[in-house]
Amino acid sequence: MPFLEGSSSGPPPGTIRTAHGNAIPKADLTRDAAGQPSGDLPAQLDQWIRQLEIGGVLEVRADAPDAGEIIWSWAQRTGNELVATQGEPGKATCYYLLRRGGPTPQRDPYS
Repeated sequence: MPFLEGSSSGPPPGTIRTAHGNAIPKADLTRDAAGQPSGDLPAQLDQWIRQLEIGGVLEVRADAPDAGEIIWSWAQRTGNELVATQGEPGKATCYYLLRRGGPTPQRDPYS
């Protein structure tokens, strides 16, 4: 199921979705937030995303029950884009964030 561009709400809890069918983007930076309090995620995301160039992809592994909502809200607030999620019930989920900072990404995150 693809993400709908311009949608104002996040995906339903437990939904595995991607921006381009089943394609998972290639991560430029991977960070593990599993086992950490979800309240720490926004500050960590701010720090991690700054390590990427515009158009770079950050993969974040998190297992907090509300991590998806927090990451989605953070992306909406900061202008970055949650382009995919991947995981299995009962395990940590990987969230793929595209760093925005200009009108369009400088490269295709799927290459």
